Amino acid sequence: MNNLNFVFAFYRKIQPVEFEIIQYLLDNDSEFYGTYRQLAEELHRPAAQATNVCKYVNNMESKGYLFVAVDDVARSKRKTRIALNPDWQELILKED
Repeated sequence: MNNLNFVFAFYRKIQPVEFEIIQYLLDNDSEFYGTYRQLAEELHRPAAQATNVCKYVNNMESKGYLFVAVDDVARSKRKTRIALNPDWQELILKED
């Protein structure tokens, strides 16, 4: 993979919040397990931004960058596993 091509594709296709999510995942063994409120706080955003963070995660999941699995428990106790797919960089390059 040509690193420069990836950098240009990445900045063209990734929103700032999506960049923060990817950076967080890369810094944390490519995985997060918790609530969207917790993820928002890990991203140094108010917990009230959880819905927006969820929207961005779902967008990246729909593109194949992320794997998302939600616990099958009561909504108030539900946690989500979010992980970078191993081929997320290739998927960004293929979108052109």
